[in-house]
Amino acid sequence: DEEGLEEEEALEDGEEVSVWIGSERIVVTPAATAFTGYGDRSGESLWPASIALAKRVCDDECESSLELGCGLALPSLVSKASRVVATDASREALRRAARIAERHSKKIDFKILEWPDVLEEDEKFHRVIAADCVYGRSEVEALVATMRDSVRADGRVVVALREDRLGVSEFQIQMQKANFRIVNTSRTAPTEDVPPHRRAPTLILEYAVDVARLVAQKRQELDKCKSQMRDLQHDLAALAADFQRDLAALVSALSSPPGSPAAADTETCR
Repeated sequence: DEEGLEEEEALEDGEEVSVWIGSERIVVTPAATAFTGYGDRSGESLWPASIALAKRVCDDECESSLELGCGLALPSLVSKASRVVATDASREALRRAARIAERHSKKIDFKILEWPDVLEEDEKFHRVIAADCVYGRSEVEALVATMRDSVRADGRVVVALREDRLGVSEFQIQMQKANFRIVNTSRTAPTEDVPPHRRAPTLILEYAVDVARLVAQKRQELDKCKSQMRDLQHDLAALAADFQRDLAALVSALSSPPGSPAAADTETCR
């Protein structure tokens, strides 16, 4: 959608950055504004969490991978998944990432996606990955909802988070509420070339769907539904009994001689 991609102001290219991920050398082109302030937009910089996540998933072979808030999409660039989809809310970030992918002859589908939306309701991925997508508490619930609705029941969610972000604890709480369990945790220390305001350890968390808890939750929901159905059946039976009683009284009144108490009741009803 070339017309749509022009809706967001393009950023001037900065200096190329070369990084080794496993045995593969990746060259990315951040924006010229990279590392100049605290409010960098997605796709302006190659963030330490993105490098850490790329190193974590580069040997992870699977059928499909979905990256959320991809920015320059380094983890997707080195992914060995058969199908790779990288998403971001920023068209400029996707445009920049697509150019990098083309340079390295990588086949990646780049798509606009805002949380808590999903790409397709029935489309699930074996891996859902995200690097440094938690800044505060406000976006956590929406991010977790997209992860929950995008990963397969037998899939994994792998995230790299800057440990000093305010929303990291809330993210872990919301992931547990969404029926995920942590299967692996690791930390990486920042290198000296990282700007001071980003010099915090990167926390890498791998989650699996907590199937047992999910089944228990669904069972509770089913039991609640059954209870509501029983209550409804009871109410309908009581309503039917009242109707039968009133109908019998009406038939009796209509068949009684004029002036009888039953007929008088019928006149009163009229």
